[in-house]
Amino acid sequence: MTEANKEQLRASFIVKQLQSKEYLLKSGELCKFECFVHKGILRSYYCQGEEERITHFSMEGDWVSDYNSLLTKQKSRINIQALEETELLSISPERLEELGLHIPNWDRVGRLFFEKQLREKEKEMELRIALSAEKRYVKLLNEEPIILKRVSLNMIAKYLGIKAESLSRIRKRLASKK
Repeated sequence: MTEANKEQLRASFIVKQLQSKEYLLKSGELCKFECFVHKGILRSYYCQGEEERITHFSMEGDWVSDYNSLLTKQKSRINIQALEETELLSISPERLEELGLHIPNWDRVGRLFFEKQLREKEKEMELRIALSAEKRYVKLLNEEPIILKRVSLNMIAKYLGIKAESLSRIRKRLASKK
């Protein structure tokens, strides 16, 4: 990438600051962006009655959006909320497409990004479908321990699809095995 291309890329993003508990996107809104998480952590979740179902945590180096809303141009069913002070680099899909006209190999970058997103979604599906609650927790503990340091246990339980009390029992059982 030339310096001119890099500058064009930098100029295409808008810096967005969110405070803890502030929403990037609320259910019912149309998603019109993709964001790169420069600093902070966010949760993506939907509400099922009174229950929150956390589907994903996004932190430094991740991209966050509601791709279903973005691609179908339908209102979002999810909420995306900052869990701590967060800095994002936001870009519209139209601007991303325009960059493809000016930056060589941009389509390859897009494909690699898409492949990474697909792997993440498959990993999350496996976590929810194929593993017991204890194995889901152990997998999270081994593969993404930073999340456990930055997110409340109540939210971890919602992400794992279990009650907070069940997570406490799992943690206690694992601690007694050591």
